[in-house]
Amino acid sequence: MNPQIGVIDDIFIYPSSLDGYTNDLVPGQNGVDFPETELLPNITVVFSRVGSVFAVQVPPSSQSNVNQIFVEFFNPQGQLINSITSPVNSPQLPDNLEVDNVLEIVIHLIGTSDAQSPKNVTIDVIGCFFEGN
Repeated sequence: MNPQIGVIDDIFIYPSSLDGYTNDLVPGQNGVDFPETELLPNITVVFSRVGSVFAVQVPPSSQSNVNQIFVEFFNPQGQLINSITSPVNSPQLPDNLEVDNVLEIVIHLIGTSDAQSPKNVTIDVIGCFFEGN
């Protein structure tokens, strides 16, 4: 996920006090540490145009304590298209993922390896997004 390439319109982090740290979600950056009281935070990614999503993961290279994610996919009308939970101990969606007509995703961090709040979180989203008019 590279918010600099014009595909991402906005990113919101719950709790909202961390919204200023959205650049740290990009793989290779610092990662986001959630407060100790936030055991089930989420990250909303709003795309600037509709597309197909092929991969969503917390990259293994991030060395995050997140071990499971739940992702919801929404169309331009705000309707839920699909929702998928990763396997336990593998915070990535299946390799054969293809969800079309996506404008927004919500990534719920639902499990950690140490039962603490998520630490060092980066998110990798791969998709194909159509050119705008």
